[in-house]
Amino acid sequence: MFRQAGHLQKLILFYFQPLPVIGINVLYASKPSFQERIAHGFLVLVVGSALLFRWGQYVVLPKSFIAFDGRESVRFASPVRIGDTIQCEARVKSLSEKDEKRGIIELESFAKNQKEEIVSTYISKILVARRE
Repeated sequence: MFRQAGHLQKLILFYFQPLPVIGINVLYASKPSFQERIAHGFLVLVVGSALLFRWGQYVVLPKSFIAFDGRESVRFASPVRIGDTIQCEARVKSLSEKDEKRGIIELESFAKNQKEEIVSTYISKILVARRE
């Protein structure tokens, strides 16, 4: 299992939100069920994924890495608010053969807030060269 944490700051939320009216506009954000501004789920997904690579490429990815093969079962379980600290954990879920020379590693990832509440989950598929 790998784990890394990072802090979502107002600057990140202000400059990198793809839908500013929904997430950043204070008046608009005060009306929906969240009652305050929140980070968009895909921003949390990207930040959480990037946190895993802060240790270096080959801590999470094997040296036989070829390409990312997909992301599945993405779920946004809870809102992430300005000032929340996000941590991401990844576990190997499965290993499978793709063909004679390549295989797939499935990583199950969880992003959690500072209260240890899961805020998003997803499965990444990684294409790798098989051992000879």
